[in-house]
Amino acid sequence: MASAIYHALGSQNGSIRLLQLNPGGWSDKISCDLIHTCLLDDLVFEALSYVWGDDADTVAIILCGRGASVRVNLASALRHLRLSDLVRNLWVDALCVNQMDVAERSQQVTLMGEIYTKAEKVVIWLGQARAGDSSTIDIMIQLAANDKMHWIKSKPSEDEVGFKTNDHLLDLFIFLRNPWWGRIWTIQEYILAQKTELLCGPHCFPGSTLPALAKSYFKHSKRCCNFPTDIKSFEISGIFNQMTAILDFETFRAQIGRVSFLELASSFRTRETSDLRDKIYGLLGLSETYSAELVDYSLSTEEAYEEATIQIISSTRKLNAFSHIFALEDSPTQPHSGFVTAIPTWTPNWSLHLNSRNVQDLKLRARYLSLFRASADFLASIVRRSPRKLTLRAVHWDVLEQLGRAMDGRGYDFLIYCGWRSMAGGCTSLQESYVTGGSWIDAFWRTLCIDVDCCTSQRADASMERLYDLWWWAELLSQPDLRREHAAFQAYTTTSHAEELELLMAFIRPHELARIHDLRDHIRSSTMRRRFFISKKGYIGLAPANAQIGDMVSIIHGGNVPYVLRRKAVEIPGGENIPHWELVGDAYVHGLMDGEATESTKGYVSNAQELTLI
Repeated sequence: MASAIYHALGSQNGSIRLLQLNPGGWSDKISCDLIHTCLLDDLVFEALSYVWGDDADTVAIILCGRGASVRVNLASALRHLRLSDLVRNLWVDALCVNQMDVAERSQQVTLMGEIYTKAEKVVIWLGQARAGDSSTIDIMIQLAANDKMHWIKSKPSEDEVGFKTNDHLLDLFIFLRNPWWGRIWTIQEYILAQKTELLCGPHCFPGSTLPALAKSYFKHSKRCCNFPTDIKSFEISGIFNQMTAILDFETFRAQIGRVSFLELASSFRTRETSDLRDKIYGLLGLSETYSAELVDYSLSTEEAYEEATIQIISSTRKLNAFSHIFALEDSPTQPHSGFVTAIPTWTPNWSLHLNSRNVQDLKLRARYLSLFRASADFLASIVRRSPRKLTLRAVHWDVLEQLGRAMDGRGYDFLIYCGWRSMAGGCTSLQESYVTGGSWIDAFWRTLCIDVDCCTSQRADASMERLYDLWWWAELLSQPDLRREHAAFQAYTTTSHAEELELLMAFIRPHELARIHDLRDHIRSSTMRRRFFISKKGYIGLAPANAQIGDMVSIIHGGNVPYVLRRKAVEIPGGENIPHWELVGDAYVHGLMDGEATESTKGYVSNAQELTLI
């Protein structure tokens, strides 16, 4: 059937098909035609953004005079979009692209950014309306139009309230759980649109409602509208996450073409797709590192991820992609079905499903990469590559000798930090000099916060030490069992727990309370999925949670940070064993973050050697 309906597109750049949705009554069978045109022409059309749905659940339509079938969700969208007396020109991926032709599919995906940008309007189809959607949409429109209207009633005197009952609030949560909000392709389709319109069954509202609604949410949730405690936390967090995503959309809309692929990939890593290759292909239209050559549906998912990593390294001459790697066994949540496993250790596995908290932590850590220059001015240069192998240049600097307990990705455990501090203090007095200068205690607190001031997002200065001390003692004082056991308290005080807290609170300046809370969150984020280590040469730092004693700390050309590697013997034809390395992950190593290895090593360039990652 596809060969009878689809004829080869023209060779002209920008050649596409448009769907002509023929007029008809509500109960009439859907009838469409396809026309060939070009994006270079003066076109007037709308583009459809929707979720494909179950491929086993289809409806018969007429396409180019022949019988065809489309999935139920698309058929429903076309029925609602059909006019009674006029043809409606649409671009619909499932019908305008010959999905059976891999080469055409790859080529047309490279044009999708331009298609959604050039469309007169992008219609977002949310599916059939459910009970409660009508009132939810009305409330959303009211809240977006009037930023003084409260989301919930927090005072008896408040008359203008959006969600008058908990049931109404739960309806919003369910509305925002619509599959459209969670798909990878819908990001590009929404952000690139000149104008958007959302359609939920017969209910229609402008896309401009969404950013206004999100701004209203954050204004009121921070100032006055405290959500009721009998609403489950995951439902409240679901609303928060969706409002955050909407504002992220607006931020990226203002930066189209100036955002790195890695920033996009980390921001939208939790998005779903039926084809795991689209985890990267679905974001390329928004990226500054976009390359049409990268889209190739003849590649396997593993090959597509590998090619994307190579292109990122080649185009940026940096190794920031390595900071987006999660080992399969470290995935904090169960990966969705179809996740890939046979992937090189140097390639981010974008198919792993991470929870939103871990994604936010990764985003923050990735944002701080530009503050460091572990390899100084040396840029990444791919010496050679072969399937699953990547050869770069590096200097092996040190070996992990002691490891503390890992901080997992589920939460915050101050006891682990206490163990790390005891481990550091067990080697030497914390007041003694560190291997690169300064004291061990200075090196320790800077390691916990990766030497970054969470309030300024710049490198930490000496004033941060006071904030660290306040945070540390506040944590100890808040845990009576721990304070009795902690050696530091034996000589510290004999006062009661309540008196100690009162004394500490009097010592804290008013503006420092919020900063202490921010520092706590920052330390949790910086140490998530990491463990404290002491190296053979006496360096301390944070290594990936799956690091092992004996792993190597290396400075790889193009890396803003050091990396932890694990040696693997690989037999090549002829029986010879040559060293290959697995990339365990990136690391913070205090005293090696600013090019010290290149400055302190005589003949650094000549000492650099080829490093083959597998």
